[in-house]
Amino acid sequence: MTDSALKTHRLQPLLAPHSVALVGASRRFGSAGEMTVRSLVGGGYAGKVYPVNPRYTDVSGVPCYASLGELAETVDLAVLNLAGHRIEAAVKEAISPRVKALVLFDPCVLPEEVSPTLVERLSCFGTRR
Repeated sequence: MTDSALKTHRLQPLLAPHSVALVGASRRFGSAGEMTVRSLVGGGYAGKVYPVNPRYTDVSGVPCYASLGELAETVDLAVLNLAGHRIEAAVKEAISPRVKALVLFDPCVLPEEVSPTLVERLSCFGTRR
């Protein structure tokens, strides 16, 4: 796929995002939330980075937002670095016109799950748009 084709392709927000919201951003050194922010900010990513965590006002020197709903603009990609028990609510918030693509960093398996499992519930979200 050429660069110009990717700019108009429906997967562009996932594969080549211009903006990324990092839900679960953290100041705790070595955590997934901290490493993701640090990697994007210090690794040469040219797009906008929006750390999201209600505990912080900034992460790695970047202003931090309490929720995706606080963002003033649509983001191409929301990355969820959260514990399994927080995933469902975060996905519900992310599935909106404000987020074009979503990546989960969690196996989405809760202890002592019953049917429908978290994975089964999450799989239904894509059909609700």
